Amino acid sequence: MQNSKAINIKKIVLINLPEEGQCRDFYTPKYAIDSFSVYPPLGLLYVAMGVKDFYDVKVIDVVALGYSIKQVAEKIIEQMPEVLGISCQTFRIYPMVEIIKEVKLKLPNIIVVVGGPHTHLYPEETINLPGVDYVIMSDGDVSFKKLMDALASGTKNELKIYLVWYLKIKA
Repeated sequence: MQNSKAINIKKIVLINLPEEGQCRDFYTPKYAIDSFSVYPPLGLLYVAMGVKDFYDVKVIDVVALGYSIKQVAEKIIEQMPEVLGISCQTFRIYPMVEIIKEVKLKLPNIIVVVGGPHTHLYPEETINLPGVDYVIMSDGDVSFKKLMDALASGTKNELKIYLVWYLKIKA
């Protein structure tokens, strides 16, 4: 089996998405939405815990920090990571696309990995968004580490076989 080129992963940045630009939810009571947005991004923290002993990883809780789309893109560019991991909810797809677009302009070689509730329901639609390189379709705490190891070792092709149900790789 042919291997891909190994990537030197020096830094990973994981983000949730800002409230700016999100779709309005007219069905959920406002108190439920407002109180939900103040919780820490536990999914991202689990992913970070899974890779922290092997890679330099930083979690930016953009909701807690109140960042705008532009501020998020600037913070990512400032960090200059090789990998950007995004936890996406469907109602925040627009901010995600805008952030990826801005980041890829300045860091064209950055690898963008998207996970979260949106990708579980819409993996094909997500992988076909501009700038998205990988989609984690299940719990990312294990799958993300396997993806990083495969990219770092250049064995991405083998990953397609082992994680077919967990990971969608753009061809």
